[in-house]
Amino acid sequence: MFVAFEGIDGTGKTTLVSMVKKELESRGFGVFATKEPTSRLELPEDLKKSREVSSALSLFFRFTEDRFGHQDEISEHLRKGEIVLCDRYLMSSMAYQGAILEKCFGSREKVLQWMSLVSEIIEVRPDITFYIDVDPQISMNRIAGRGSFTGFEEKEYLSSVRNFYNSIDFRGKVTLDGSGTIQQSFSDVMERLSPHLKQ
Repeated sequence: MFVAFEGIDGTGKTTLVSMVKKELESRGFGVFATKEPTSRLELPEDLKKSREVSSALSLFFRFTEDRFGHQDEISEHLRKGEIVLCDRYLMSSMAYQGAILEKCFGSREKVLQWMSLVSEIIEVRPDITFYIDVDPQISMNRIAGRGSFTGFEEKEYLSSVRNFYNSIDFRGKVTLDGSGTIQQSFSDVMERLSPHLKQ
């Protein structure tokens, strides 16, 4: 089973992946935890911070290329019977770059169609995608508290990204309220995930 965790920065995805991995392993499951972008992809800081359409196009193609190789690694672990947990996947690219490319395409529907076509080379798709929904102000407060910024964090931009996330309809997408504690989010994830687990 392949499970992805999605949401704007500051939703607790990385922590949730770690907590879920530990819980599943305690139940006897083999688990492989991974993330995107992978360590193979290096991005200039100015590119990550840019809100230009040309930069968003470049990022979308770079992330897609990175994912194209990443899916082979994911497939390898799935063939072993392991549960794969991924911190960000295709939906992240669509939301973060789509929020900018929408200006160029003229409509959200058009940009989603285009990104879907480009992403047809990504054949490995999550069985379940947990989208952790958080208000951008809560997100910004959390990011400021941990003192780590990636270059993608701006309240107005994150609001656009959140709106884009909410408009994406993926098979297996499960939306959870991430405004509470990380323990609450973890409990919500396990409640929805447990019925799908098979020894």
